[in-house]
Parts: sequence; C-alpha cells; structure tokens
Amino acid sequence: MHLERLVDLLFSSPQRWMDWGRAVVFVSLGVLFLGLVARVALQGAAVVGSLAVGLNAPGRLSELLPSIPTWWVPETLSGFTLWLVIAAAGAMAARHGRYLKRLMEV
Repeated sequence: MHLERLVDLLFSSPQRWMDWGRAVVFVSLGVLFLGLVARVALQGAAVVGSLAVGLNAPGRLSELLPSIPTWWVPETLSGFTLWLVIAAAGAMAARHGRYLKRLMEV
C-alpha cells in the first residue's frame, strides 16, 4: 500500500521531478564551487605558511577553519566526483520529469 502511494506520488506530477532535479543540481554545483574556493584558500594558506618561519601550513580545511563544520565540502578528487555524480543524478531527474510531462500531454 505504501509502495503504491509512493509510485502515485512520483508519477502523478512530473513538475515535482523537474523541481527536485533542478534543486539537486543547484545545491551540488554550489557545494562544488565552495570546494574550489576552499582549495584556493588552502593553497593561499600554504603559500603564506611557506613564507613564514616556523608556521605549518594547514593540509585540510578543518585545520584552517576548526570551528566550522566542513565535512560536506569536497577536498579530494573522490569528494568532487561524488558531488558531480549527485549533480548528474539531479540533471537526469529533471530530464525524466520533462519526458514524463511530454508523455502525459500526448
């Protein structure tokens, strides 16, 4: 019974697929942008650390910003790949919604 309601919910409104897909793409691209900004900040801190005597450069974003939770910001290739896959899944959901909308109009 719950599975039938879930299927009805998903396939009754293709606009829902398109909205959720766009939202997922928007959020994942924002996180990827923040990851790039964090990468630049880490490189800048490494340059400053190399110029200063006795100052160790932070290797991770959590060392640079210890009071801010940064577990969701991608710092490695696998993190960036994961968020790219999430963005692709959102794009596919939006495309699937457009396809369903076209099918329902015919």
